[in-house]
Amino acid sequence: MPRPLSHSYWSQYADLSHRQRTPAVVEAMRGDFRVALGEELLGSVSNLGASTGRAIACSLFERMSDALLYYHTPLHILSIFSFAADHGISLERWERLAIWFHDAIYIPSAPAGQNEAHSAIFMRSLIEGAVEPGLLHRAQSGIAATALHEQERVDPEFALILDLDLCNFCWDFAGYEAAGQNVAREMIPVCGEDAYRQGRRQFLADLRAKGSLYRSDLFRGRFEPAAQRNQGASTF
Repeated sequence: MPRPLSHSYWSQYADLSHRQRTPAVVEAMRGDFRVALGEELLGSVSNLGASTGRAIACSLFERMSDALLYYHTPLHILSIFSFAADHGISLERWERLAIWFHDAIYIPSAPAGQNEAHSAIFMRSLIEGAVEPGLLHRAQSGIAATALHEQERVDPEFALILDLDLCNFCWDFAGYEAAGQNVAREMIPVCGEDAYRQGRRQFLADLRAKGSLYRSDLFRGRFEPAAQRNQGASTF
């Protein structure tokens, strides 16, 4: 990330997640979307001007601020980018673009893969023609890959994106639990608590069936132990 974010969102997640609709927190997140993402990130991958980048960022921010969402919000995206920055994780241009847009469209009741497909379409509708076709295609493929967490084999090219999408697994326990609570708040109204908890257990079992929660060597080496500890102590 060329310009620092205003918060270390991942390390403050437990606090920020409970205040992400308060005016001061909203303005901090919107500002980082406009500048660190809209101007800096988009400016580094496209020929769009700063004002257009800010407008796209504001559109994405508002879309992800739907009142029904608690986890798949701007805070999720900012947490990923701040985690990567704080741990010196270098991202290619297409990876940054994919992460930014991968949950642009999130409807909790949608069938598997639909949100990711619609998010890729949303991204393309905003920036096609301003980004190299090859880079845009790779970013779209990266977004699609975030629907494949439970699959045993995924192209290693997408391992880092998938691991960053689940970086909350290795945060401090309070942040990990807050993330789990926010996912539950989205899903329980849709499917009911029993079905949600059963599905969550199956999701985690499918992740562990690969032999580790993470896919990339980087995450397995540095962050897998913390993720496993959180899983062992979790109530979600």
